[in-house]
Amino acid sequence: GAFNHDADMERQVKAAARSLHDGVQTIVMAARGQSDEWKIRLLDLLGADSTAGAAPSHVDILLTNSPCGNFVQRCVENDLPPNLIHCLRLLRVLELQHAVQNGGAPGTSISTVATAKVGQLLCLLCVKPSVGEQLRPHLFGLLALSGASYPPSGVHIAEVASDVILKFSEYCLSCRMAWFLHERNMIVHMTDDI
Repeated sequence: GAFNHDADMERQVKAAARSLHDGVQTIVMAARGQSDEWKIRLLDLLGADSTAGAAPSHVDILLTNSPCGNFVQRCVENDLPPNLIHCLRLLRVLELQHAVQNGGAPGTSISTVATAKVGQLLCLLCVKPSVGEQLRPHLFGLLALSGASYPPSGVHIAEVASDVILKFSEYCLSCRMAWFLHERNMIVHMTDDI
């Protein structure tokens, strides 16, 4: 019955979170190299191909199974929130490099679908203080994304980062976290980029 369905959802969440974590870590390492292959792998991993018949990505599986009772816990156990921040940062690099390859001419975004999925997943996760604590070392990267420079084709990444920051502020911002942000001058540093 319902218990088996929730247990099945939890198994799918756990497996997809682990696979997504491993995939992101591999791509982060590859992005440090000279090859551009990481860009295609990142878009594939995040389910950027939303055409009919495409196999569901790990992100799609997580989004579908997000009503699972232990969804956030299973994602936190697999370090998914910080890895999703890495994804947003990589998507920004991808859009910046894509714009340069197009000679700076306004082009179409290549990461809209992937960015939307990552943002949706992060917003679903940023409802528990445990996620806030896990994101603590990555907050500067998240905050910087909202005010960083983007080509016109990449502005959607800043919008998604802003949505995540709002969700984070609503559910994960404790007095301790506010002091952490203050002591590290994160807001001042974030607004330096604007």
